[in-house]
Amino acid sequence: MKFTKEDACKDLMSKIPTKGETLQLSERSINEQLETLMPLLANDETELDAFVTSVLPIFKTADANIRANVSAQVRDYKEKNPITPPKKEEETKKEEEKKDDKYEALLARLEAMETAHKAEETKKKVQSLREEFIAKAKEKGVKNESWLKDYAEEITIGEDFDVEAKADSCLKFYNKFKSKMNTDVSPEDGGGDNLDASKYLKEVIKRAGEKAKNEGLNG
Repeated sequence: MKFTKEDACKDLMSKIPTKGETLQLSERSINEQLETLMPLLANDETELDAFVTSVLPIFKTADANIRANVSAQVRDYKEKNPITPPKKEEETKKEEEKKDDKYEALLARLEAMETAHKAEETKKKVQSLREEFIAKAKEKGVKNESWLKDYAEEITIGEDFDVEAKADSCLKFYNKFKSKMNTDVSPEDGGGDNLDASKYLKEVIKRAGEKAKNEGLNG
């Protein structure tokens, strides 16, 4: 052979890629192929140009196959991993503001629900304590149910409402009411020292409520 493997490799590397393309075969791959092809296709009289011309199609095909495989892999990767263009600062800010608004709205709604729930629970508790107080007052001897209901509406009932103590206090006012009210006098015809039953009832309840508040009995 009138050329070396290095000469053939260098010549092939300049002729394999077409214009504008990059060689895909590595120099190592070309040399490995030349080690197989040179003993088969060249002899002592073979010129470099003749040898390169005979084997060039083989290398071009191999290079093209590699190029096609690389392109397919790149295309597949891009399809599976699409590039999301970066958002503008203004768009990002608007999205963050929308998220904040939704969060604030949700938080406000939850707080409103919690407040309503607490108010309903308090209402139920107060009603339960009022019913318990009326029952306890009846048990202690307050027989006038209408008077008792009016009295229960006048007093303040909080979470620390003492049913037992309030029932005792109520009984005292009830007994006082009974001792001073003349049951023989009609509500509209009272006179002298006899007190009008209806007016006296309201006055006693009012005073009872005020006294209870002043004495700090109703929490």
